[in-house]
Amino acid sequence: MLLRKTILLATLICNYFSASVMAENINPRSYYISTAGKDINPGNKNAPFRSIEKLNSLSINPGDSILLEGGQTFSGSLIIHVAGEGNRYHPFYISSYGKGTAVIQSGNEQAVLISQTSWLEIQNLKLVGSGRSKGNTNNGFAISNCKHIRADKLEITGFQKSGFLIYASENISVNRVFAYENGFAGISMSGVEGNKKSNLTIYIGHCRTENNPGDPTNLKNHSGNGIVVAQCTNVKIEYCTATNNGWDMPRIGNGPVGIWAYEADSVIIQHCISFRNKTSKGGADGGGFDLDGGVTHSIVQYNKSYENQGAGYCIFQYLYASEWHDNIFRYNTSKDDGLVSDARSGVYIWNSSRDSNQFYNCLFEHNKIYNSKEAAIHFSELSARKGFTFSNNYFTGHDSLILGDKGVDHFISNQWRLNGKEPYINADLPAIKWNDTEGHFINAHGAGILFYHDTYYMFGEIKKGSTWQVPHQSWENYRVPAGGVSCYSSKDFKKWKYEGVALAAVTGDSTNELDTGRVVERPKVVYNASTKKFVMWMHIDKNDYSYARAGVAVSDHPQGPFKYLGSVRPNDQESRDMTLFQDDDGKAYLIYASEGNSTMQICLLNADYLSPTKNYTRILVNRNREAPAVFKQEGKYYLITSLCSGWTPNAASYAVADHIQGEWKTMGNPCIGPGAETTFDAQSTYVLPLQGKNGSYLFMSDRWNKTDLPDSRYCWLPLHILNGKVEIKIEDHP
Repeated sequence: MLLRKTILLATLICNYFSASVMAENINPRSYYISTAGKDINPGNKNAPFRSIEKLNSLSINPGDSILLEGGQTFSGSLIIHVAGEGNRYHPFYISSYGKGTAVIQSGNEQAVLISQTSWLEIQNLKLVGSGRSKGNTNNGFAISNCKHIRADKLEITGFQKSGFLIYASENISVNRVFAYENGFAGISMSGVEGNKKSNLTIYIGHCRTENNPGDPTNLKNHSGNGIVVAQCTNVKIEYCTATNNGWDMPRIGNGPVGIWAYEADSVIIQHCISFRNKTSKGGADGGGFDLDGGVTHSIVQYNKSYENQGAGYCIFQYLYASEWHDNIFRYNTSKDDGLVSDARSGVYIWNSSRDSNQFYNCLFEHNKIYNSKEAAIHFSELSARKGFTFSNNYFTGHDSLILGDKGVDHFISNQWRLNGKEPYINADLPAIKWNDTEGHFINAHGAGILFYHDTYYMFGEIKKGSTWQVPHQSWENYRVPAGGVSCYSSKDFKKWKYEGVALAAVTGDSTNELDTGRVVERPKVVYNASTKKFVMWMHIDKNDYSYARAGVAVSDHPQGPFKYLGSVRPNDQESRDMTLFQDDDGKAYLIYASEGNSTMQICLLNADYLSPTKNYTRILVNRNREAPAVFKQEGKYYLITSLCSGWTPNAASYAVADHIQGEWKTMGNPCIGPGAETTFDAQSTYVLPLQGKNGSYLFMSDRWNKTDLPDSRYCWLPLHILNGKVEIKIEDHP
């Protein structure tokens, strides 16, 4: 045992003296440069060199220093390659001396290049190029194939490529760099394509990247970034800012981002601020923060993003990138991002690979996303993904909360607010967009459902084409061309097959009530067992809603095609928002908003269901209700309606009667819980008894997007009757 201790002690002593000898064998030199010096001088403080060219001719050794006199400007490019292997005890050192900061003015060339060097520190310099569009074609400061480099307190401006570039290097620390008025980026990192370990263990902290407009020669890819890192593993970016970058990117397409990563692993971006960054005119992306194609095991946290023209937080996967997976966005904020680019939202999700196996496992939690003019989240049409979870976030949007297909994502305990209105919906939105069995968005708005021969048939308005606003109206009258009526079928109420156009629109005939220039809304269909005909009623109008008629069509088959028979004002009464109800005795009734929408009316139809009788009742007089939905349970009739408030959601109300034509007693709002004041940001269209589930009903409503009506969504919720009272709340889909 004594022998082992003696050997161990001897080994420690030898190691100590070896290190000491190594340190003593190094005889570091300090080289001074001053505009008052001469290149024939020995280069000491009393007799400094004059030019950078002289410094480049020297053989630099580990431990040496280069010191440039502060307050002076030196022309040329400083190119450093340290001979031999450096060490932590004697790093090579470059800085200013005396008063102020030395300036390296490199014109059209790079200012500083450090290659194949280890253990170097550089600080307190200003690097100036001739300008990104005035002849410079280089980076300002470049580190290439180096290890253990520390850069601190550098000011870099006027370079066409990056202000500060890291290439294929390891253990690099970048602090307090101010990079502005450069082209491609303020700070960037790249390496060997396909090798995420090309750069290892990189720190970027307390840096400012401002007003880096774009590379005027780069016509094939993005430029004008703040900080962008790629081909790297184990990178931390913190306490940095990026603003007013990207305003002069010379191409339309993918845009620059304030702070972001691609083809990278284990990146942390935290405590940073990215604001008022620009993107190309008509650009598809750009934004505040981004984990882009090929990023894995990375985190974006505790950051602030606001007023970026692209989305605040971009979650992207591009074609041919390596897999994107297992990334986290948490405790971030976004305010009014994405108002210029295609994002139109605070958060934008996009996957041009079209393969969910390339884009999976994202956790988005505890973030606050606020957008006063657009949506909170936008899922691009190309956004195939799996394993995305949105948990405990605050989302606020203007006219829409979510654009695009919500898909199979997990939404857990989020809070939602539309158009700045209280209260928050303290639960997750129900499924708001579904695709049919062919993968296409179900286009059936203001819908109703017919159950016939063990099959559900859904009929709704076809909304397609550009949304426009009818001029000279007293309300925000947004329209799209009337598209006719669609039909979908389902056996299980989960998978919906597109059956085609049940009632086709007419084009180019303004006198035809089905012309695309007219209004066709809220179609409902019932089956007449006596005539063996399927009968459809709908609201027919002109764009100014002055026509106010009910149209009727008939078919031999549930899916159509339906033959249009014409329209009528029942008993010379206006008919706008309407529904159709078939009672247990086979009688059918038309229920519609009338008298300038101040009342509802219920009119008995003739035995063939094709025309109204003289038997009608005025109900809810002077209540200004619309969007009727009627159902019956245990001998009582229930009517749910909406207040007349244009496209803006409001509190629903319901009424109860012992007979279909009254007397109706108003009961109040059937919705309960957070979001009840806006009917969960939707408007009623139909209540469906679920077959085989006695006493179970489905409340169907539309979540309108007034400025993009084809992108309006659906809100289907369970409806319960408890002790005679109707209750609708957000819970699992039935």
